[in-house]
Amino acid sequence: MSAGFGAQPLMAARQQTFASREKRKMSKLVNASLVIGALAAAIFSNPALAQQSGTPLLAITTPVVNLVDENHVSLASGKLELSLPLLKFGDVEFEVHAVNGYLWQSHLADNNSGKIIACGGVPNLGSSTTVYAETSECSATSPSITFQAVYGEQRSSFDFSSGVWVPESANGETLTGPTNGYCTWTRRDGTQIIYYDTTGSNGPSCESQNIAKIIYPDGRVADYYYYGAISSAPSTSGNPILSISTSDGYLLQYNYSGTPVVNAETSVTAINRAFQACDPTVSCNTTGWPTATLGWTNKPISPPEYYFNDPSYNGSYHYVLTATSSKQEKYVMEMDSIWRVISYQPPGATQPKYTYTLCTQYPPTGYVYSLQNCFGYTSWDFSAPEEQNQVQQYFIDEVQDITREGVHGGHAPETDLNFSYPAWVRYYHRVTNPSGTTEALEGNQSPNMWNAAGYGGPIMYFTDKDGTNYTFGQGVANRLQSVSTSGIVTSYGYDNWGDVTSETITPNSGTGTITHSAIYPGNCTASTMVTCTKPTSVTDGNNKTTYFTYDPTHGGVLTETDPAVNGITPQKRYTYVQRYPWYLNSAGNMTRETRPVWLLNTESYCRTSAPAASGTGCTAANDEVVTTYDYGPDSGPNNLLIRGQTVTSAGVTRRSCDGHDKYGNKIWEQAPNANASSCPAY
Repeated sequence: MSAGFGAQPLMAARQQTFASREKRKMSKLVNASLVIGALAAAIFSNPALAQQSGTPLLAITTPVVNLVDENHVSLASGKLELSLPLLKFGDVEFEVHAVNGYLWQSHLADNNSGKIIACGGVPNLGSSTTVYAETSECSATSPSITFQAVYGEQRSSFDFSSGVWVPESANGETLTGPTNGYCTWTRRDGTQIIYYDTTGSNGPSCESQNIAKIIYPDGRVADYYYYGAISSAPSTSGNPILSISTSDGYLLQYNYSGTPVVNAETSVTAINRAFQACDPTVSCNTTGWPTATLGWTNKPISPPEYYFNDPSYNGSYHYVLTATSSKQEKYVMEMDSIWRVISYQPPGATQPKYTYTLCTQYPPTGYVYSLQNCFGYTSWDFSAPEEQNQVQQYFIDEVQDITREGVHGGHAPETDLNFSYPAWVRYYHRVTNPSGTTEALEGNQSPNMWNAAGYGGPIMYFTDKDGTNYTFGQGVANRLQSVSTSGIVTSYGYDNWGDVTSETITPNSGTGTITHSAIYPGNCTASTMVTCTKPTSVTDGNNKTTYFTYDPTHGGVLTETDPAVNGITPQKRYTYVQRYPWYLNSAGNMTRETRPVWLLNTESYCRTSAPAASGTGCTAANDEVVTTYDYGPDSGPNNLLIRGQTVTSAGVTRRSCDGHDKYGNKIWEQAPNANASSCPAY
């Protein structure tokens, strides 16, 4: 048994095409960042999140673009994109998701799984010997060696060039290693996902099937524990997760029926170690703690389905998953004999609400393959180059049609393919929703053409149900370039690290434009990631500039200096403090964690005067308003939840308090007028 860190790999995708695998990276949400102003302000209304995000109150961000229709089908891939939020407790959560429409009983994909995989090469579409049924989950878009780092549904591809890993999407992220047996993926917010390195055969090391640990910018650490020893040799499956334990006292325990098997957990339980001792290397008592369960049944079918000449698939059965959340919400999905989701019953329904008809490949006879439910195609000749470009690569497993609550859903996701043999293929997906609205997306399926001028990227444009049109830039980065709605066009500019540096709004009258701009530090490296993707200044449409400074250790905002008003320059100041969680160790003793966490300590501003040049206080006496946050005593139990806050203004201090139970629920509050001298524990 290995005590350490890491997460389980996602299942190996069965005959997934190279283009659909790359498109999947953008098939749910595109440019999912904070919305300007409102959401950022909401973050700072919750100090527990404020110290973690370090996001300024003002930022230029692109809108969130949802590419999944109301039937849970991605317009980018044409395949089912479905996630089941089953458990969330403290810093741990468990969510199951379908990968390109697949859900395997013995290879269940969840949000905690992670790996680094070597990507396959781009097929030569002009070769009659091309093997299209690749088994890897990603493909290289350049002749360089390409690896893809995976954590749950988050993915990032890196090319190995001149001894370093270079992110394909040019987003500032880094992949480093192997160093002392580990490889590290540093994400844009500074989060480090550290993997066990295994010796691979596809070029340099950094292949992995297990995450070792995750280090967040605020100092929190998630440690992973496995069943079995971690091997340095290449593995196709990795090790089964036993538990994930966070440094602020939360633990996610994976439960199995019998000997643990990779991704075959039957339930997952969240435990607060501040109130129950638990050894993360063994199974602990789960009584009374929130638990998500996974139940599987075989459903006999007749006549049998035979899609492949593969003995590992049993064509006589379908498979049904009943996933019950910690809140007793039931999600029911039926998979066909090759584990593709064909129906979905969400919580509250008593029967499937969505039934999916999928494009299916039958075993070949010679060079002729038979198809079913494949957009009018019935067969193709694998020996003919023009046919190689078609169905097998671009149709298999896509959703052909949907029945919704017994009524035809009007789904027609694949209505046109524009083939330009042998180099590239454009595709066009469209869906007509039951409400009568239409969504459409066009893109390029050929990774080797994404960087060619005029050919666009994986997504070229997307038209939402309300008529809003989104256009995307060329290349693998595929960034949002413009949004057009009601005649108003908003365009975006970026720096070399993917930061939004400008937002230009052109009114429908065509008279004048409004431009917002931002400046970033740039030069992103693993050590500067917590600050390099955050703006040092933002200038609004009236040419008024707000300036920001950040803590270089955890990335939290230190100062926000706003434009002058009546000769006074307002400034908000933030300070941080390191605190240590307390929880029960494996022996049941209340113990102080050795790894501190950065927390927001104070927020301050001056009511009527300018801030003092010293960095604290104001130029006028008794003019500063200071809010100080209380995380409880340096003793246990203590998960570092906010116990209360004090506000000091004009020499008067008022304290408010909140109480929580062991599940983290707020169960009482004490108003400032109670004049409490301190906030009691839990």
